[in-house]
Amino acid sequence: MMKICPHCLQYYSVNSYDCDSMHRCNSGYLALDQEDKVVVGDFVGERNEPGEGEITKKPGVNLQGTANKLQGTFAGIQGERLTSFTIRGAKAPTHRQRQHYEYIKLK
Repeated sequence: MMKICPHCLQYYSVNSYDCDSMHRCNSGYLALDQEDKVVVGDFVGERNEPGEGEITKKPGVNLQGTANKLQGTFAGIQGERLTSFTIRGAKAPTHRQRQHYEYIKLK
């Protein structure tokens, strides 16, 4: 049976008797094919990601939520920002990108 993913609008096939399915979004657009996850500590690279199985450590636990490097300086008080963003608009220093898998529950 052919279905359409509601997230990336790509066709995928499933067996007629399957109830739920998992679809790996692969539309060719990184904004749809990946998702942002908040980094709260050390994490292991997931399957099919760059650095698969490697442990990535976040230094400075007391500053891990601080994405603005100008915080506490005179420029930071005046409202300047020195932060990069991901394609989806999340702050890159506090988020990581990973492959998006769409869980589709058949009704």
